[in-house]
Amino acid sequence: MRSLLLTLSILLAGSYTLQAQESLSGHLNTGLVVPFNDFTNNDFRGVKPNLLISAGLGYALSVPNLRLRGDVTAAILNGSNNSSFYETTFYEGLVSLQYNLVPLFNESSDFRFYLTGGAGVTAYYAKLYDIRTRTLRGESPIPSESSFSLNPVVAAGFEMGYAVTPNLEINLGFTERLMLFNDFMDAFESGSSDDLYGNATVGLTFYLKKQKDKSKVELDKNKYNQLISTIDSLEQANNRVDTEKVARLEMESQEKELKIQMLQNKLDSMRAKVVKIDTDQPATQPKPDAQALLAESKYRIIVASLPSRTMAQRWIDRSSLDKSEMFIVYVDDLNTYRVVYKSFDTFQAARKEQGQVKSIVADAWIKKF
Repeated sequence: MRSLLLTLSILLAGSYTLQAQESLSGHLNTGLVVPFNDFTNNDFRGVKPNLLISAGLGYALSVPNLRLRGDVTAAILNGSNNSSFYETTFYEGLVSLQYNLVPLFNESSDFRFYLTGGAGVTAYYAKLYDIRTRTLRGESPIPSESSFSLNPVVAAGFEMGYAVTPNLEINLGFTERLMLFNDFMDAFESGSSDDLYGNATVGLTFYLKKQKDKSKVELDKNKYNQLISTIDSLEQANNRVDTEKVARLEMESQEKELKIQMLQNKLDSMRAKVVKIDTDQPATQPKPDAQALLAESKYRIIVASLPSRTMAQRWIDRSSLDKSEMFIVYVDDLNTYRVVYKSFDTFQAARKEQGQVKSIVADAWIKKF
């Protein structure tokens, strides 16, 4: 009996240490065994109460209000008649289904009413004594064959419950057991029918689920971590796209700047074609001192841009414009020779002169340097 109580204690303790699950429950019960056999009295000397203790686990199935339950029970039985008395110790394992009827009428009720049905195995040993001499008259099973008799049982009954807290329920119930093909649970065979016994129990049910705070939104940590991981991946992908886009734009900008530079060079070359250049005529040095004229920044009218100094000088020689202030300037970054017609201190003065020059050189422009 002590070993059984230890086993039940370990089973109950294990139910507390399980990780909280929405569908699991733990059960602890005690009560009385009510025998239905050939011995109707219970008043002999040395009689013991027909006590039981049981523990088990339940699992709420996907079907609403239906629970699968497994219980282990240890109990003792006593009984007597006018000539004999018996003592029986048994251990029972039972798997049952429980259906709660109350939600069919009131889903928010704290009361429960379960219909129970199941099957299992009972292991017992029983001894029959003479009530006067207390000598052993019979036993089941016979010791030479086995220390316990294993017999299938079927069970049916009910259980009522009340939810004290969302995680704790008190229970009161009765379940009848039928020993199949066995009339020896009291160590006496009457031959009329199989033995029966019922368990009248009171106990507690512990629901291992976490109670949800209705004022708060419950967060699934796994889904949250998956979402964060997805966001991080998208951000990384977006950063790669942004980096590639910036690099592409910078490359395109450099290409455009290079094209602009090439077009500027081409434009300078095309401006040189506004007049017919006679390359057979000898080159002469311009009269103005170019270095002196470049000593200070002024607004200058440019009338030609040519690839060589010789061509620039020949352009001057053939020009019908006033050559008194003309000089040639080499533009290093463009590798071109520009012909400066005249220089002015103000843009307005240069602009006015440009208007007259354009009648001869249509592409004449103003540049300050």
